[in-house]
Amino acid sequence: MRQIQRKGEGRSGFPFSFFQLKGDLHIEQTYQIKPHVHKVRGDNQTYILKKYFSEPIVQQQWDFFEQTKNPDIVGFVPFPNGKRFICGDQGDIYTLAPCMNGSSLSYTNEKDRIASHDLLHQFHKSSLGVTLDTMIPKLPIYLKWKKRLHTFSAFLSIFVAFGQRELFDAITRKSYAILSEVEQLDWRMIEEDAVQRGSWIHGDVASHNFIRDGAQVRLIDFDLLGQSPPVYDWIQLAQRWMEHVEVNQLLRFKGFRQCSGDPLWIYGVQYPSDVMREWISFMRTQPSQGEISYFLTKMANEWTRRESFVEQLNAMLT
Repeated sequence: MRQIQRKGEGRSGFPFSFFQLKGDLHIEQTYQIKPHVHKVRGDNQTYILKKYFSEPIVQQQWDFFEQTKNPDIVGFVPFPNGKRFICGDQGDIYTLAPCMNGSSLSYTNEKDRIASHDLLHQFHKSSLGVTLDTMIPKLPIYLKWKKRLHTFSAFLSIFVAFGQRELFDAITRKSYAILSEVEQLDWRMIEEDAVQRGSWIHGDVASHNFIRDGAQVRLIDFDLLGQSPPVYDWIQLAQRWMEHVEVNQLLRFKGFRQCSGDPLWIYGVQYPSDVMREWISFMRTQPSQGEISYFLTKMANEWTRRESFVEQLNAMLT
């Protein structure tokens, strides 16, 4: 469990004086959430202090928040001295955001699934037409899929060592088959339409990025914000719900129904990008042999359920 660090404690390693000097932020306590994210208490307020290494990413988020002024999304706030962000000597950039009270949604809970769907639908609607002077170009989603597949393929020897060659082959075979179909889509039209319409995506619709505080649910963490087709978010949300719902339950929701005639959504839900993402993230933790064995067994069981879901989806949409 990470410990709270208080100003003045020896060898804390936290640069209290830097934030006071650069941002006039008098931090009294800090709690590390991730290596680059801290919850801090100062000037009688609690903030999320985040470190970035790309000023354009920070600038785009700031510009977007100012254009949308959506009360259901949690954007940045200036430092007490008025600066939108402050810079360190190593190219690091720091931002502040309000610390939201409440708890993350859980996709095992129907009420929370409804809330995440409704908020995402509202976010797409409220951000439609937002234009910024400068925007970070986003890659078409299939190029990201190819990159992830390339990274995943490097783990073949581990699957073989743990007797899961068949699982590895099933995942990669499915991936290559879908990519061969997806690459035939008119990607120029898909991407240009998103730019012309001014449609935006959140980019990371994990349940922990939806925070419930009483009756209010808000969307946080816009690091992967981009001007892209909204179907990208609906693909990812469907994948995150997949283990908790049946196909007919999924298609009761407006956001998914609207996408159900789009070949990209159908291919995207089937493409095991989420499976590969979880595996790659897991391996970055440098797990033990026992942990790898357990993870692969669980992965194989989940793959069986996933394939059943995909078969049902295809049967209903064809």
